[in-house]
Amino acid sequence: MNVIEIFSSIEGEGTRAGELCTFVRLAECNLRCSYCDTEYSFTGGTEMTVDEIMQVVDGYGNVNVTITGGEPLLQDLTELLNAMNKYFVNIETNGSINPVPLYGEYQNLMFTVDYKCPSSKQEEFMNNGEALQDLEECDVIKFVVGSLEDLNRMRQLIDDNDFKAQVYVSPVFGKIEPRDIVDYMKTYNLQGVRLQLQIHKFIWPPEMKGV
Repeated sequence: MNVIEIFSSIEGEGTRAGELCTFVRLAECNLRCSYCDTEYSFTGGTEMTVDEIMQVVDGYGNVNVTITGGEPLLQDLTELLNAMNKYFVNIETNGSINPVPLYGEYQNLMFTVDYKCPSSKQEEFMNNGEALQDLEECDVIKFVVGSLEDLNRMRQLIDDNDFKAQVYVSPVFGKIEPRDIVDYMKTYNLQGVRLQLQIHKFIWPPEMKGV
């Protein structure tokens, strides 16, 4: 597998925010979001076997593992997920690839699936939110917003669908104030939507890798 980095830190967002977590960042991505903070994952990387990856993961000893990218679903995760059956695994994916084929095959597996709003310049690859439709209650739908247009698009999708997954909204760092998102949530009574901030960007410099 083509791996950019493996490191231990705290989970910066989502249902396990603040908990210790091992991150496995895989190389390559099929999107080019305007606000991407991991462009270094687009190219390069180190070829590692699943055994080599698991030696590092086991060495950290964290019960939580997040497989991220890049876009992890571009690589065959079958062998890696089988090896991680004793961990709580979260796959962070960009919403362009439907993760449903992996359902039912693995225990302790959840997905965090982005929907790319207009300011990302990649909404055309979202297939009208197809990747969000069959997510379960344990999964997360993440809207990263940087403008009022993004917030309106998020609200439209929530109104038009009966999502079972948890819905989170996160500001593009430095592009929109969190309090403006709160005001929007209050104005439109967005019940069940959770504001999240990437807490690792408040602990370390936003551009720092491996944290």
